[in-house]
Amino acid sequence: MIGVAPGWMRTELMLTHHTPQELTGQTETPHYAARGIVALARDPDALRHTGRVLDVGELAGLYGFTDLDGTQPQWYARQRSGPS
Repeated sequence: MIGVAPGWMRTELMLTHHTPQELTGQTETPHYAARGIVALARDPDALRHTGRVLDVGELAGLYGFTDLDGTQPQWYARQRSGPS
């Protein structure tokens, strides 16, 4: 079993309460997570990740896919490094 953890979703509700500038680089579309799952499913060696929870941004780094806008949001890296 491999867990996939998406970041903050850029949904219609988020766009209602925040400006696009506030969300840039902080959020990802649901398509980003879907692309990560597809990439993982296509990997013949995916079992090497068994027992782990992978952030979608981490999968993007491994497999080279992007979100709809061409970015690779890496919110998890900022969260793990702590406050600046």
